[in-house]
Amino acid sequence: MDLIKMISTSEPTELVSGESITGYDNALWVERFQAPGEFKIGAKLSSGLLDFLPIETFVSHVRTRELMVVENHVVKEPKAADPTIEISGRSFLSYLENRIVAQNYVADGGNEIYVYNLAADNSWEQIRFFIQDHIDTLAAGTPDDMIPFTTVTHSCTGTGHSEERNYKYGTVLDRVLEQLKIDDVGIRVLRPDNTTADIDFNIYQGVDRTQDVRFSTSVGDLDNVEYLFTNKRYYNTFRVVGRWVQVFGYTDITPKTNLERRTMIIQASDIDEQYGAMPTGTDLTDVIYFMGQRGAQALIAQKRLTIVNADISPNAKLRYKVDYNLGDLVMIDANFNQQQVMRVVEFAEIEDETGVSGQPTLEVPGVT
Repeated sequence: MDLIKMISTSEPTELVSGESITGYDNALWVERFQAPGEFKIGAKLSSGLLDFLPIETFVSHVRTRELMVVENHVVKEPKAADPTIEISGRSFLSYLENRIVAQNYVADGGNEIYVYNLAADNSWEQIRFFIQDHIDTLAAGTPDDMIPFTTVTHSCTGTGHSEERNYKYGTVLDRVLEQLKIDDVGIRVLRPDNTTADIDFNIYQGVDRTQDVRFSTSVGDLDNVEYLFTNKRYYNTFRVVGRWVQVFGYTDITPKTNLERRTMIIQASDIDEQYGAMPTGTDLTDVIYFMGQRGAQALIAQKRLTIVNADISPNAKLRYKVDYNLGDLVMIDANFNQQQVMRVVEFAEIEDETGVSGQPTLEVPGVT
């Protein structure tokens, strides 16, 4: 599988070289378009990997720049067999669980709940600024929050949904994962290469390869296909319900009425639960705004489905990392005269005693 241990200087995030990881019996490497990827390495305890890969070690792969970090060691000592070690971790993106929204503004001990504001802009610009503002050397409100030798970039083009967004609670990772869904963009954390010395949190769009990368049932490209023909869960209006406040809304120019009206209910007590009674004045205005924003985003995220699942056969002629990559849009030609654009949202590579194999996972773009 060609896994690499990253070597750093005295500063853990200043990565300067790599060293091959060997001596394991099996390994799993999973990259994902939006959620953090993961890896696992299984070996005999006598392999020495327990000491070679201590917790917080950075790990990568020869055929990708994706950067992951060791989080867990599991040692098993069965009574009648050799002890084993399982080493696992996730993409370095997961580190953003350790940054709380706006903590850099209240680190001085303030007790007021700070509403973090993102000015109207394309969602990928907002995500870039949002992450940078919580870990960047220059942007962080306190130097204790910064992570040196990191950058935050995006490689997105076009026009997305641009509006002001506000956050009160949660980890930076949770809010980032929400923001990625607004325009269905992905995020990856890349190790340094010959063009940069920094770890790069990169927001990106997949490439539209639907004209060139087509998987078809007629030529045996697909092993399993699941179809869904329904409008059961497709809505055109919303009602967001909190502890004290409820908000009705829609995203069309004019609201649907009568038989055409299909209303989604969204629980949002987290937005107004801090109030002891029905809020008034600017508090009520803020609550209504936040609830309307959540309702609109829920409607935007919907997609009508035809093909909801398709497994690419190992015998398919088109190959991952050659003809298509993580995040790319591909076309599925299935039975019932159905065609569906799908996105490559995950790729899992497995190595064991039988060899190395890989399997992509496809999803309808924007569907959660």
